[in-house]
Amino acid sequence: ALWGPLQDSLEHTLRVAIAHYQDDPDLRFLLDQVQLGLRCCGAASYQDWQQNLYFQCSSPGVQACSLPASCCIDPREDGASVNDQCGFGVLRLDADAAQRVVYLEGCGPPLRRWLRANLENLYFQ
Repeated sequence: ALWGPLQDSLEHTLRVAIAHYQDDPDLRFLLDQVQLGLRCCGAASYQDWQQNLYFQCSSPGVQACSLPASCCIDPREDGASVNDQCGFGVLRLDADAAQRVVYLEGCGPPLRRWLRANLENLYFQ
């Protein structure tokens, strides 16, 4: 009975987390782990990061038109440490070029699939 409202609130929660990404280190860590673990970026798509004041293309800062490293397909770029700049400038690229660097799919659909699979496993055990 709660599945519909839960699905609706997931995407909203992801959008709020994106907007406040730099405000809270715990929230940043959690969102990064979701994006890395589910291989996704944003809520509905990677373009959702335009809603973050630091990442939107109209921002005057160095992160303008960029994405967090957790959106990158290979954030380590075959190295030992994370390249925090792997998502720089990606929001300026067209989708064809961007998909070579970052995941384009938002985290809403894979998060719903993960929740559904895990809730069913809990329910039937």
